[in-house]
Amino acid sequence: MKALITGGAGFVGYHLAELLSQNQNLQIYIIDDLSRGKIDNNFSKLLKKNNVFFFKKDIKKPDVLKKLSEKNFNYIFHCAAVCGTRLFYEKPYYTLLNNLQTTINLIEFFKNFKGKLLFTSTSEVYSGNENLPLPTPEVVRTSIADVFNPRWSYAGSKIVGEQLFIHGAKKYGFRYSIVRFHNIYGERMGYEHVIPGIIKRIFEKQNPFEIFGRNETRSFCYIKDGMEALWKVATSNKTDSKIINIGRGEETKIGDIYKEIFKLADFRPKKVIYKDSPKGSTKRRYPDVKLLKKLTGYECKTDIKKGVKKTFDWYKKDLANLMITNTKTKI
Repeated sequence: MKALITGGAGFVGYHLAELLSQNQNLQIYIIDDLSRGKIDNNFSKLLKKNNVFFFKKDIKKPDVLKKLSEKNFNYIFHCAAVCGTRLFYEKPYYTLLNNLQTTINLIEFFKNFKGKLLFTSTSEVYSGNENLPLPTPEVVRTSIADVFNPRWSYAGSKIVGEQLFIHGAKKYGFRYSIVRFHNIYGERMGYEHVIPGIIKRIFEKQNPFEIFGRNETRSFCYIKDGMEALWKVATSNKTDSKIINIGRGEETKIGDIYKEIFKLADFRPKKVIYKDSPKGSTKRRYPDVKLLKKLTGYECKTDIKKGVKKTFDWYKKDLANLMITNTKTKI
């Protein structure tokens, strides 16, 4: 069997490739332009496996996928996307352009695909709906709240991406599933996201220490749970033509995440400044995950404290290595 992962050097793509590479009967093909993903120690170790193959290519260029489209893949996971809140605000046009072009190219080159295509979407598609039921099922209205707010560039690209998969499948007849990840976190996700961002500011000894949106809630899902759930969706016929939430079935306050990381770091801020999240941030996010369990039998179960500790331990080492590297560079 063969699987193709776009954006396989990024956060979700790497962890998916790492999981799938454990199956020696599965060949893993990774394509990434390394604009966001990187060849670090973790990725280099993955590439040493005899069933993992890497192509440094930009799939925004139409001809790049032409050769790969001739291979007999069983699964294609479209994980390539511009992601990270800072980028949504700073580069909204680039976010839209990249995410839509890569999705259109993938569908056009694999329109006659005989395996299964999977689109990795996001809980951000719910954020423009002010009347969400909680927990939130997949059937509610998706929308963006304000086309002028650059934050919604990412959510907008994912909503259109879902439509491209749905209507592309109707036109060409390929199998597909769409998953909506809810606040996936874990090792090697960069520093633009909530949990690693907090850890980094602690190691930088930020003072006064800013805490954003402490009363907001999220359904944080540990990366390894998320990838196991994605593979379950991929390998089930019951999930064909379905949109499925992937996340933990409980809410956690952002303020409680700060407290947990402070405890792990043995850190007590001398002064704290509480701030609201940027305009457009969701107050509560809590997915209904019954459909995932019904169709695949899987539940994301990693305890938030256990997952945050694993994440903290990894970033503690990563930041220490960065400090050593920066010191050598200065010398």
